[in-house]
Parts: sequence; C-alpha cells; structure tokens
Amino acid sequence: MGHEEDDRGVDLKMSSKDLSSHKIATAVDVRVRYDQEREKRLNEKGVAQYIDLGTTGKYKHVYEDPAVEVGTPVNEPVPDGGHSKILIVGAGFSGILFAAYLIKSGIFTADDLLIVDPAGGFGGTWFFNRYPGLVCDVESYTYLPLLEEMDYVPKYKYSFGHEIRAYAESIAEEYGLRERAMFQSSALSLTWDSGRKEWRTEILEKPKGRPDWERKITVRSDFAIINTGLLNDPKLPNLPGIDDFK
Repeated sequence: MGHEEDDRGVDLKMSSKDLSSHKIATAVDVRVRYDQEREKRLNEKGVAQYIDLGTTGKYKHVYEDPAVEVGTPVNEPVPDGGHSKILIVGAGFSGILFAAYLIKSGIFTADDLLIVDPAGGFGGTWFFNRYPGLVCDVESYTYLPLLEEMDYVPKYKYSFGHEIRAYAESIAEEYGLRERAMFQSSALSLTWDSGRKEWRTEILEKPKGRPDWERKITVRSDFAIINTGLLNDPKLPNLPGIDDFK
C-alpha cells in the first residue's frame, strides 16, 4: 500500500495489517455478515406472520392498557367545542419536549396546551412496554432529555424501562403538564378551518372498561403538533395455539 502525507508530513494511510494484526476485515466481509444477520430477521410471509388485529374484535383485549384501572375517567382540560392555543398529539418524549420548550420560551404557559394520548400516562413507548428486563440500548446520559434542567443523574448507564417511564412523568410534573393531558383519548382527524384560521380536531374518549362513557368531542386550536409513534402497537404472531396462550 502506498503512503500519503498531509502538510505536516503525517502518514494518512496505514496498512490493514497495522490496524487489525493478522485478521484483516474487508468491506466485503462486513457486508456478508450484515446480509447473514438480515436474513435471520426476514420472513417470507411478511406482515402475514402477524394477526391483523384490525379485522376482528376477537383480540381487542390486547389493546387494553393494563396500567389503567377500569373506570378511570378521562381528564378533559378543554371541553367539547372548546379552544386551546396548541394541541399536542402524543405524550411520549417528543410531545413532552415540545410542551417543555414551548413553556421554557416564555411565550406560552401550560394552560395554553392540550396533550392527547391513548395511553394512561406519559412516556409513549415506555409507558406501554413493561416487559421484564426492558432496557434502553442508548446510553441514558445521551437518551434522556433535560437532565440539567431536571437536576437528574440516571441510575444506570443504560436505563431500565421503569426508570425512563418515571423520568418522563417527572418532567411532566415539573412543567405542569399532567393537568393539561387528556389520556385514554385518540385524535381521529384534524381539519383546517380556513375561515377561522384554526384546526378542528375530533377526539375519541375511551375510558377503560366503560364503553358507555365513550364519546367524541371536537377541540379547536391555533396550532397542532403531531408526535405519534409506532412502538406501542401490539403484534400477535399468527401461530397455532395463540388463542390458548396465557
């Protein structure tokens, strides 16, 4: 291998032998290994390997939030037909951060916000996912936001799910967001009213275990911020015996 030098006379190229001793890794080797790992995770059935939960009510129970008590009423910071300056759809970290920074700007207060989420609390995917051993694969000092503002030091380099969920709740508490959150509720549609220069959002309130309390309301807002995610949707494998699995 030839050598190149920069304007200081420093060698810019080293032989692969110098970098990896007797074992030389090439770009081709890396790609082959990547393809091998990719094949392990692909399934020729595609999405057919999962049960389509939208076509049957048989598995509707998997959508029920185990962290919410049956009969918990929906908090309604803005009444049907009411107005909020800013509507935030999603109470995960994206929604929490939008709300926090809007308040930090000094232009808005918590009372100017309405946060809508089908969960029973803050955290997004960290609210729904609670399986044993759940850990974030990104260093907590990088992943968790507002650590300086919250004067918080993560307990572990890679935080467990329960710590992340509790931290999300603590941010919401610090910025007064809980009173402005409308949980167990989903935004069904957003329509721009060009005449009134505002958004009209149809929201479905769906308290757990109380279908007689379900209702749709409409909320108006000057701004709408969408922060929906994908990692809270349940997936059931289409396997024999799934109906009997407990």
